[in-house]
Amino acid sequence: MPRSHRPTDVTDPKRWQGLSHPLRMRLLHELADRPAARATDLAEALGVPANSVSFHLRQMERYGFVERDTEHGSDRREKWWRSTNRDGFRLTGGSEDESAVAVARDLVRTIGAHTHAAVDEWLGVAVSDAGTSVNHDVRLHLTDAEFAQFRSELGEVWDRWLTVSRGHDDDHEDLVTFRDVRFGWTDRPAIEDEG
Repeated sequence: MPRSHRPTDVTDPKRWQGLSHPLRMRLLHELADRPAARATDLAEALGVPANSVSFHLRQMERYGFVERDTEHGSDRREKWWRSTNRDGFRLTGGSEDESAVAVARDLVRTIGAHTHAAVDEWLGVAVSDAGTSVNHDVRLHLTDAEFAQFRSELGEVWDRWLTVSRGHDDDHEDLVTFRDVRFGWTDRPAIEDEG
């Protein structure tokens, strides 16, 4: 039975700070694509200084988003890192506390900037080679039960293909990397006050 690919719920606003930096968001996504990596590998992949990557990895470790991978490397100076969940994190919960709201706003801005960069990258591909890109913007009108079924089925499709994707060796010659950046939300009609 294939394992379920599900993000880890993070409900503590204090932990949200662990991702409130653009480089940390990029590191998290880079580690989702690899079983483990050294700071120097990540720095090279992202085009940033290794000491900056090391600092942010330590901060992300403090908040529980990454951990040291002791299975790689025998040299104590050569630290390997891995995500604590390669399937991502879902930031949930709410708070009336002003400081938590401020952290949430910072994080939403960071996620927005990361998504904006991905959309810019997609636009570059779409303009240069429209045959390799996908654009999908649709609205579904579903009951709560249908919406739950839709999300479940969509999750099953992603589970299956993530399992296939992660089963390939890194040196596989004919792999195509497909990136999918999606965001969705539910719109519910406002309930008018009858009083």
